[in-house]
Amino acid sequence: MDFDLFKKEKQENKKFTNCYLSNDDLQEGFSNNQFETYQTQSNAVLLLEKTRYAFYKLLFFSKDILKIDWKAFSDKKLVLSIILRKSKWGEWAAIIDKIQLEGKYNIRGKFVRMVILNPDKSLKNESYNKIKNPEHLDFEELQKLLEQDFDVYAENIPSIDELKDFRDTTYIIKENNKIAAFFICQNIGKTTELRFWLVLKEHRGKGYGSLLLKYSLAVDQNINRFFLWANSENTAAMSIYDKMGFKEDDILNCVLVNENIKI
Repeated sequence: MDFDLFKKEKQENKKFTNCYLSNDDLQEGFSNNQFETYQTQSNAVLLLEKTRYAFYKLLFFSKDILKIDWKAFSDKKLVLSIILRKSKWGEWAAIIDKIQLEGKYNIRGKFVRMVILNPDKSLKNESYNKIKNPEHLDFEELQKLLEQDFDVYAENIPSIDELKDFRDTTYIIKENNKIAAFFICQNIGKTTELRFWLVLKEHRGKGYGSLLLKYSLAVDQNINRFFLWANSENTAAMSIYDKMGFKEDDILNCVLVNENIKI
C-alpha cells in the first residue's frame, strides 16, 4: 500500500473520523503491516486495521459521513467504534441507523466515559500489602482472564506485550499462587485510564474489588485525573463508580459489529 497516496486522500477527507492515530503512527503501521488494505470512496477513505482475532477494525476519514458506503468490506468481520458527544446523540441517531441498515451492523455496546478528579490519595490501608504488580508468569494468565470475562470485540484486549508495558500500573491480588483479582491501568500523560477491573467469581465478597480501585486511585500521587469507560447497560457497575465519586461526562463510545460477527 502507498502511504503517501493514503495520507493525501486522508487529508482531503478528515472532517469526520474514528481514527486518532498520528500520521507518524499510521506510517509506522503501514510499514509494520498493521493494516490490511484501504478503500477510497468519493467522500471517504476506509482503512482496515488488523487485530489478533478473526476480525478487523474499520477506520474511516470522511468529509460527509452520511455519504459513506457502509457496505464496504462486507465479506469481512468488522468492528466499528464511533466516539461522540452524548448531547449530540439525536444528530447521530440517523447516521447510526444508516450504518445498521445499509452496512448490516448491530450495536454491540454503548460505553459512557466517567471521570473522577482529585480522589482520596491516602495509602494508610494495611490491606494494600496484599496488592502486587504482576510477575513474568502472570501475564499469560491475565490475558486468558481478560479474554474469558471481557468482550474482545468491544473492549480492546491488550496483547501480552502490551500487558508487560502496563506492568507498573497493573495491580493483582493472589490466593494460592493464582490471580484472584486485578486492576489494569494505563497512564496517558497526567491522566490515568482505568481499563480492566475483575474479581474472579469465587473470590467475590472479600472486598478485593473496592480495595484495588481505591489503591489504583491513590498509588500515584502525581495523577489527579482518572477516567474509565462503563457499559451503559451495566447499571450495577455504574452505581459503584458513582458512589466512588466518578461522574459521567459528555463522551460516548458506540461500538458496532457487522452481521458476520454473531451476537
